[in-house]
Amino acid sequence: MLDPPPALCYNHSMDGSRELTLKQLSSQHFVPVGWYQNMFATDFTMEWHHHRQFEIMYCQKGAFAFEYMTTDDGKTVERVSVPEKCFIFVNTGYYHRISVEVNGTQIYNVELLPESCFGEEDSKLLKSLSPNVRDIFSSNRQLEEMREEDAPFYVLHDSGDVGLTMKSLVEELDANGEPAKSLSARLLSLKLLFDIAKCRTSKNAQPIKLSYVRNAVQFMQKNFANPVSVKEIAASVELSPAYLQRLFKAEFKKGIHSILTEIRVKNAKNLLQATSLPNQEIAKLSGFTSREQLIYSFRILEGCSPYEYRLAYRSKNIRAYPWPTDTKLLQD
Repeated sequence: MLDPPPALCYNHSMDGSRELTLKQLSSQHFVPVGWYQNMFATDFTMEWHHHRQFEIMYCQKGAFAFEYMTTDDGKTVERVSVPEKCFIFVNTGYYHRISVEVNGTQIYNVELLPESCFGEEDSKLLKSLSPNVRDIFSSNRQLEEMREEDAPFYVLHDSGDVGLTMKSLVEELDANGEPAKSLSARLLSLKLLFDIAKCRTSKNAQPIKLSYVRNAVQFMQKNFANPVSVKEIAASVELSPAYLQRLFKAEFKKGIHSILTEIRVKNAKNLLQATSLPNQEIAKLSGFTSREQLIYSFRILEGCSPYEYRLAYRSKNIRAYPWPTDTKLLQD
């Protein structure tokens, strides 16, 4: 059974100070103040909210959608999907929320609050492990680029240790009686930022959803002759049918079933060109349930029947005239 949606664990009171974006930070240092790890059901949608913290949400399993308001009146909302083994780094200053797209989605969440000063009881060692934002980001080109871009959020594929660091940080914050004073938490928070920077340099930072689409298409190409369903195709890449359907429409402007039909018609064309098999046999070998379904799909995609296609192909490949290099028959 899935756990109920968690409440964020806070150990700092929110004082209503003005929210500063990544680019506006300078002498502040980051303190981990909010965290959770949880598994969600598909009906979970978070309430709209905003805060001073910078938030990292890591999708360990499943997929969730991140939504944010681009205008103060809330009339313009943008949405981005965060699939498995990917994460989102959220800037401040925007109302946002998440909604779960795959049942059993597991998320690690950490929020980093920029503090302007240390407490009187903070040790020298703690202070030394908490460099200011300017020094952290200027020491790494990828982090500095993020700070200069100052985008509302960054979605990246985990090409390194982000997931492991997030897990360790959340577990440390859960176990520590005074998380804000934890030296390990400060070290892990610092490591997390540099792990994120590595993902910015990786080739894996290309569109993160394409691998799911590509793997699903490969599955269809291997199994098109079988009565494979959309549910089975989605299961092959461990995504929900609804979420994979959205990825296909975003990539191809077509649904999963349309792409599967195109693959089957392409195979039928190859058989029509290379064999003299009847339509009934070609339909079976191409994954169609009947001869009629083959003919219907063929007309939709090719504008003609399989029989007409075969005739046209053969007529194009009949040599009506000899090639110049052909040996001619000498006649008296």
